[in-house]
Amino acid sequence: MKWTFENAKIKGRIVLTDSLHEDPDLLKDKTLYKFIWVDSGEVELDIDHQHVVLKKEQLVPLSHLHHLEFLRIEGKCYALMFNGNFYCIHGNDHEVSCNGLLFHGSSHVLTFVLSEDERRKIDTLTRIMQEEFLSTDHLQDEMLRVLLKRFIILCTRIAEDRQGAVRENKIGRASCRERGEVSVVGGSLKKKI
Repeated sequence: MKWTFENAKIKGRIVLTDSLHEDPDLLKDKTLYKFIWVDSGEVELDIDHQHVVLKKEQLVPLSHLHHLEFLRIEGKCYALMFNGNFYCIHGNDHEVSCNGLLFHGSSHVLTFVLSEDERRKIDTLTRIMQEEFLSTDHLQDEMLRVLLKRFIILCTRIAEDRQGAVRENKIGRASCRERGEVSVVGGSLKKKI
């Protein structure tokens, strides 16, 4: 299935699909940020000429700059994609923006194994999104943007947890606290030297 919403006024687009590998037009679209996760089985990908195998309950966030090719599909995977006009231009907090940790926080492809609770949250969000894609009222655009932001916040929390990075707010400004080998500095993932 493929669910799509486009806002012609701002040229914004969001897509949720379980058949990205069968859609050459979507794969060629260099404006889309992507989240890909495996529901069952495994998926073999080429991401910027880097071989990546995603297994059940693994997720990868990709920016619009990543080159993606599906090499092998054995099971089912989902992709949630959006362009900058749909989400990025709306002045989101730096950590959950299109320039935040998930899309530009590392020079390496980030992959995460989802816990049972994280998987449940992602499943719930995607079910609600599927329902919202079927709505046709004047609130659909905003509701999909809110759900996408929640998805991005959830994935940012997962990334911070897996990378050992913690954000703290102190008197209205963000500061970082190192934990382990990695910290978030100025919105970018930096290795401790």
